[in-house]
Amino acid sequence: MSWKVWKSPEERAREEFDKAVSLRNQKKWGDAAEHFMKAAELFKSAGKTGDAEISLVLSSLYNAAAKQSADDLLTCSSLAKAMKPDLVLTIPQKITASDLAKEAEILGREMKLRESWTNNKSEETAKECEELAKELYSLGKDEFLLQGLIEAASESPMSKANKLMGIASLIRGEILVLSDPEKASDHLSQAMGYFRLGANEQMIKEAEEIARKSAKVGKCWFCGRIVQGEEIHFVHLNAEVTPYIKTKYGGDSPQSIEGSTVIACRACSSAIEGVSDRIAKAYYDQAVRMMMEMKEELLARIRALESEISILKGMQRAPIDLGREMRRELRGGVV
Repeated sequence: MSWKVWKSPEERAREEFDKAVSLRNQKKWGDAAEHFMKAAELFKSAGKTGDAEISLVLSSLYNAAAKQSADDLLTCSSLAKAMKPDLVLTIPQKITASDLAKEAEILGREMKLRESWTNNKSEETAKECEELAKELYSLGKDEFLLQGLIEAASESPMSKANKLMGIASLIRGEILVLSDPEKASDHLSQAMGYFRLGANEQMIKEAEEIARKSAKVGKCWFCGRIVQGEEIHFVHLNAEVTPYIKTKYGGDSPQSIEGSTVIACRACSSAIEGVSDRIAKAYYDQAVRMMMEMKEELLARIRALESEISILKGMQRAPIDLGREMRRELRGGVV
């Protein structure tokens, strides 16, 4: 019988904990998390509550590292908050339970926010970005202690804070540009300023492009109204712009012609699209009706041909049978 059976729960817990540490040092985060969880259960059964809490919080941390999961990070934060704030943990660098709780919460919230600022551009999302940015500023750190474990921790807290403040301004600008493009420019300028502080080139380009389009003014070729906001409040429609038209109207300010397109305000373009859709549907319905009529006509012709073929086959069999009877009678009459 294995000697392990006779070991106490605490001894087995220590073994599981040591295995977890070894796996952690090999950066096998998922396997480490499993053994830390086993150690937590064994420590609990042995009455070692403190060791069980440490093992449990480490299990949740390495689960988060294995899955890069926001939910696991928030679970880790919640568990760490229940521990003594100044308790030092090894991950493998030293970190207090208080710092672990704070960093795990901030990174988990940021990971969840990413989906919101992409798919749910609302004032509520902008406020959440601002609040999280303020917490990042308050950390006062050049880097996260969870760097190397959590991918989101590779960016410095200050850079993240500037990016989040920029995203908050960008969201507000994108919301406002729908009702007042001129007022939106202030928020978009703020966004670019924050992104430059964070040296976030991709976000700078995105904000610049939105600002450029929202500031652009055009004159509708159809109704003559002047509108601001390219691809927001006016669009370009492909058209046959002759040299004469380009010469006569190409110098309009604001412009109503650009290259081989004419400018149409959203009201006119949507009306044109509506008429085009109705015309296209009418042609489609007509084509379907014609196809159904052709189908019925073809089926009728096929049925007629099949009937004629059947009659011809019957006529072909009758002479052959008659000739056979005549030959039979002649043979019978030979002496």
